[in-house]
Amino acid sequence: MTVSEMIEYLSDFDGDKEVFFLHPSHDHWRTELASPVENVEPGYIKHSTYHQQNQVIRDENDYPDDEDDTVILIS
Repeated sequence: MTVSEMIEYLSDFDGDKEVFFLHPSHDHWRTELASPVENVEPGYIKHSTYHQQNQVIRDENDYPDDEDDTVILIS
């Protein structure tokens, strides 16, 4: 999803609506949990072969040279 797509989607909602992050509980019943969004920040990611998905880059020495590689991180 891009920032433009998110803005377009959210524009249909009342500006006072709370926003939650949906995530799995990893329990036997595959319960879905919803935690409030507490932070939105720019950041960098890279693919992790071990996790088989993207991971956040926290070490500034590992940041890509191109700032166009920035993504929006929601937690």
